[in-house]
Amino acid sequence: MGLTIHYGLTANTRSKAKALKMIQALRQRCLDLPFETVGDILDLSGPECDWTKRDKDDPLRWFLIQSDTSVDYVWKRTWDAKKGLSTMRAVKPGENDPSRYSMGVLPLHVIGFTAWPGEGCEQSNVGLCLYPATVEVEQYGYTDTIRTGCKGWTWPSPFSMVPTGKTARCRAFSSSWTSPMWGRAWPRPPWGWTRPS
Repeated sequence: MGLTIHYGLTANTRSKAKALKMIQALRQRCLDLPFETVGDILDLSGPECDWTKRDKDDPLRWFLIQSDTSVDYVWKRTWDAKKGLSTMRAVKPGENDPSRYSMGVLPLHVIGFTAWPGEGCEQSNVGLCLYPATVEVEQYGYTDTIRTGCKGWTWPSPFSMVPTGKTARCRAFSSSWTSPMWGRAWPRPPWGWTRPS
């Protein structure tokens, strides 16, 4: 049994320079902690972000898998007044929609790094991604465009698992992001974050 930390990052900017500055600050925080290794900053864009095009042994594959997000949708029958017929449209699901579909959304740009707390811990991937505003979905012979809901630079909710007894480094890392005392030791970040669960 171990400790699993889930987190997500959100930066309310579309500026690559600001996103890079935030990732540099987070990487420096990891270097200040007693981590075994902290990787260099990765800056990938376009086809470089597509984990499906990488070999299964590619060292960046897991990092890119964790940078992937998804969008949920359902197909609804609608009336097209111009064509005078009913058609299917992909829309965001409501609470009571029984048949939901999910589609992976690859980032357009990824800036991040890997950090390994130490023996017995899983590698953490930390970064910010810029996603497309819309994606095309296809099913039942219909094709439609749906909004992803992704705004600015974000990092989906990846996780890091630490076996029991090995949690000190990981706790120091996660609490440094969420502690009310953080502002005293290090400037409070100018972006949002989610508390680990």
